[in-house]
Amino acid sequence: MHRSTMRLIAWIIGALVLFIAVVLREPLLALAPLGSAAVGLGLAVPLTRRRRLAGEEQLRTRPWQVWPARVQESGDKEWPHLMVLLAPDRTAAATFRCRLPRDVWIAMTGGRGVVWFCGDLRFDGVAALPGAARAWPVAAVAQPQAPSAPARQGSALEEELVREAARAVAWNLFG
Repeated sequence: MHRSTMRLIAWIIGALVLFIAVVLREPLLALAPLGSAAVGLGLAVPLTRRRRLAGEEQLRTRPWQVWPARVQESGDKEWPHLMVLLAPDRTAAATFRCRLPRDVWIAMTGGRGVVWFCGDLRFDGVAALPGAARAWPVAAVAQPQAPSAPARQGSALEEELVREAARAVAWNLFG
């Protein structure tokens, strides 16, 4: 269930309990939504911290990889972008759902660019612009949703991205 749906359900339940408290003229019952909000926050903070710490652990233990990428809009509200990491032959090596920061989306000319990826290509990970100045979470897609055949349009740009990614790998290896 999406986070926004869970929030909506919580607000509806809280409003319903408050309405019942007013109808029954029971002031203590009106405090029930505050109590459930406190319990919810008490549970949400440790869970959010645990999730954040798991991401930090991945960043500490996994190496960054340089990939040419193609990004397109997915139409999904929670994950509005699809990011396809391109193999040297320009086929899809991996596909991820993500929410790109606006400046990153604008900077990717024609939806193409070079990204750094941290994690295993089969699972969720973290992507970043070169230099890791801006990073964002990505969720793995089991089956590539983008065409895996090299696209005719923009192939010169993709060739340049493959070369740029290869240069970045060589620079990282040989300093």
